Amino acid sequence: MGLLDINLENAEELKVLADNTEAEVRVTRAEVAENYSDNNLSDLVLTFDVPDEPLVDDIRVWLNIPNDALKEVDVKRHVRAVTRMKQFCAAFDVSFPTETEDLVGKTGWAIISERVDNTQTLRNGIRKFLGKS
Repeated sequence: MGLLDINLENAEELKVLADNTEAEVRVTRAEVAENYSDNNLSDLVLTFDVPDEPLVDDIRVWLNIPNDALKEVDVKRHVRAVTRMKQFCAAFDVSFPTETEDLVGKTGWAIISERVDNTQTLRNGIRKFLGKS
């Protein structure tokens, strides 16, 4: 099929979940990347989908990886990073040490947020990870 044979009239659009929606999310990608604002720090970069809603756009989250350097520079930021990482681990039944590839496919529950990104596009984020009951 050539490019000119594509029917764009029936194209579906990706969705964004409403703010404060509680949803089950699944890790589809996980990697460690340098923090873009502080090259002494690293982030766990996670991409999620919503298994029950296949047309929800990917949800990307950057979790600061707490380390001693962060604790020395900014104790409060370190505490927030530890808390957020603990919430993620509880929601997805993760224990450290682990490899990023072992996170892919894991599911957990979260409260979804809405935000407008730097391209003025409405996107979802994760307001809070919910631990398993």
